[in-house]
Amino acid sequence: MPSPRPGQFRAFTQSTGYKTLAESEASSGFNARTQTFEYDRPGFHWRNLGWEQTDEHPVLNVAWFDAVAFCEWLSKKEARTY
Repeated sequence: MPSPRPGQFRAFTQSTGYKTLAESEASSGFNARTQTFEYDRPGFHWRNLGWEQTDEHPVLNVAWFDAVAFCEWLSKKEARTY
C-alpha cells in the first residue's frame, strides 16, 4: 500500500473523530523553515507542519499508533487487510 495522503488521513479523522498522538499532546519534529529539530512544540502535527502540504504529498508527522488506527479504519471501509 502506498503512503496515505493527507486527504485520505483527513477523511479518516473526520469520519471517526480520531485525534493523533501529536494532536493530543505536544510533539517534536523538524522545522523546515529554521532547519532545526523542535521538541515539545504544541500544535506541531500532520495538519500544521509549518509549510504547505497538498493532498499529493504523503501524510507526515503521524505516529505508528496513528498509522495503525488509519489502517484498521481503511481495512474495515474497503473490506481488505492493510
